[in-house]
Amino acid sequence: MNLKELFKTNGSRASLIIFLYILYAITGSLGEYLFKYGLNSITTGNLNRFIYWELVQFIMSILTALLLPIATIAFTRQVQDYLHKIRQDILHHYYNQDNDEKVSSMQNRLTANLKLLADNYATPWVAILSGVLEIIISIILLASMNWILILVTAIFAVITLSMPKIMEKRLHLQWIRLIRKMINC
Repeated sequence: MNLKELFKTNGSRASLIIFLYILYAITGSLGEYLFKYGLNSITTGNLNRFIYWELVQFIMSILTALLLPIATIAFTRQVQDYLHKIRQDILHHYYNQDNDEKVSSMQNRLTANLKLLADNYATPWVAILSGVLEIIISIILLASMNWILILVTAIFAVITLSMPKIMEKRLHLQWIRLIRKMINC
């Protein structure tokens, strides 16, 4: 499976998929970004402006909730079309060879291999694409507020990701003490 070939299967759908995931990342991040305008409006006592920003944020949330399934369906169709193309190529290869392999074993091999391609190769690309887009747009939004927020967010991310490793030894010792207490009772 090749990512370039996956997108070549249907170029217009591939462009639509990328556009939908970009739009999904923008609407998701922008909805959260607009919260600050609603908060500013309510702190200044402007209820009408607050309601306006909350309504805009609600519309952005609805768009975000709708865009992800649409993009996922389009990506799934793209993957299925590509898998059909691969299946045809494999079948042509099987039938052009002179081997005595049973049809059931060919079918089992085809099904297993194509499922493996879809689950282990194509599906992670969706998560990678949407995750990278969300990170990039979040960095842009944080930079538009204040560049120090990017540093603070990066520091908190490192702390959050390293916390399980730091706490692992301590928690392990506490479990050992608890088990010894239970045995001694």
